[in-house]
Parts: sequence; C-alpha cells; structure tokens
Amino acid sequence: MNKKNRNLLEKLNKNATTHKSAIDRFKRKRKKEIVIISSILALLLLAFWFINSSHVKLKYINVYGLNQLTEKEILEKTNINNTVKIWEIKESDVENTIRTNYNIVESVSVDVKWLQTININIKERKILAREKNENGSYSYILDSGDLYENNMINEYNVPIIENIAKDENIKKELLKNLFELKQEILIQISEIVVPKEDSSTSIIYMKDGQKVKVNSVNFSSKLNYYNEMAKHIEEKSNTTLNLVNGAYLETNQTVIEKENKIKQILAQSNNPKIITENNIINSNTNTNDNTSTNTNQNTTETQKSQ
Repeated sequence: MNKKNRNLLEKLNKNATTHKSAIDRFKRKRKKEIVIISSILALLLLAFWFINSSHVKLKYINVYGLNQLTEKEILEKTNINNTVKIWEIKESDVENTIRTNYNIVESVSVDVKWLQTININIKERKILAREKNENGSYSYILDSGDLYENNMINEYNVPIIENIAKDENIKKELLKNLFELKQEILIQISEIVVPKEDSSTSIIYMKDGQKVKVNSVNFSSKLNYYNEMAKHIEEKSNTTLNLVNGAYLETNQTVIEKENKIKQILAQSNNPKIITENNIINSNTNTNDNTSTNTNQNTTETQKSQ
C-alpha cells in the first residue's frame, strides 16, 4: 500500500471514529433528556396524586368550648368536613361565619395545623336570665343584653325576669348587676320582678323562700353577701330582706305599720308628692330599729371578714 492510500485509509478511519463519537454523544444527550423529562412527569404525577389523596384532606377536626352550640351545627355552617382540603380553609372566613350566625359566641379562633388538623376554639357568652314574654314563653338574655334565639341544649339555672323590657336603662343596669353576682348567688335566684309602678326597685325571690327588695341599678355588691345574711334569718317565707337602704328585715307587721304611717303622713302633708321611701323609713325607725340593727351588724361583720 502506497503512502497515498495509507493516508486516505487513516483519514477514513478518523472520520468514522469522529462520527461514532458524535452518535455516542447524541445518544447520551438524548438519554439524559429522557431521564429529565421522565422525572418531571413522575413528579407531576406524584404531585397530582398527592393533592387528590387523603393526606391533604382534614382528618382531625376539633371544636372546643361548646355548651349551648353543637359541633355538628358549627361544622355545617362553616362547611368544614373530612372532604375539605387544607388550603381551601381561610381561618378569618371561618371565624367571621361563626360570629355572624351565633350571637352567643363572645370570641372564636381557628388554627390550622399541619395538613390534616384544624382546631376551632369558641368562648360562649354567659346566659344571665330568662325574660318572661307576654304570651307566657321565655327568651334567654345574654350578658351582652341580646336575646339568644337558638334552641337551648343545656338548660341554664338562671332567674326569670318580669317587666324588664319596658325600660331599657333599667334593663341594662339590672343585667350588669346580675353579671357581677357570684355564680353561687345567681343560681339561688328564682325570679326577679320589676314593679310596673316603680322600676327603680326590684323584688328578688330566692329559691329558699326569702324575698329581697333591691335597688334595680345597684344591688350586686350587697346581694353577693346573701349567704352570710341568710344564716341569721329564721322565717324566710314571712319576711322581706330590704337592701335598698342599708340592710334590714321587714315583716308583715312592719309593712302594716309602714302603710299606716304613710296614711298619717299623707293626711298631714299638704304636698304628698314629697313623700319618699327614705321619709317613711326614717319616720318608722323605732319599728324597724331592732331588726335593722341586727341585720346591719351581721352584714358589717361578714364584709369585714371578707
């Protein structure tokens, strides 16, 4: 083989090697592209499966603080269930829905944890009393002054109030005083009657038979000591504990004497309109002195001990 042919053969071999290397590089590049595309598709398929799997749907739904409300009605109103995906829940929307639909809710917070848990914490308002309606039915009054219109799940041991709706100012102050009462005192009240002729005073009927006369707008501070005062009252069914001015007992006899005294004062006075309960009490001091002194002493000793 001459030199010319040898050079030609070497050139052909070199070109073949170069062509083979190019093919190998193309194959490697193609294989790499296939691997990348396959990985992307696999990731997409995995993501699609994951977002539609049970791993991102609510599994643990916890509602705390319920008394009158039920978990079922809360979840139905907010459309929360085990088919809901975690990113479909907006905490502020859930909170607003609960506040808007239930006036018994004082505060609510919603907390989404991890991918399957939601905690709903609710604080219900205090139910202070039952208002007796003209048709004989009852409406429950919240500590906000609003009426609770939903069904009662747990019956509250709260007092019945009559004639309260006629004076909004009296109603507001009376409810404020009920809110300030100790729970052990509040549950002992059977009924509160606001006299139509004079809403400034109210008559409280205790479950132990004692009748208590109070100032409608300021009685919680005195009535909170009822248990201590009641220890010294033997005939609860035949007496009235008057807390309007001081603290003293009225009996049927003292009431009769007071009425007679009123008649005497009215007969002697040229201006009956100036007669007030303070005048009557002051003019009837001798009649109530012993009972008043004993009750005031007991109350004073109790308050000091407190």
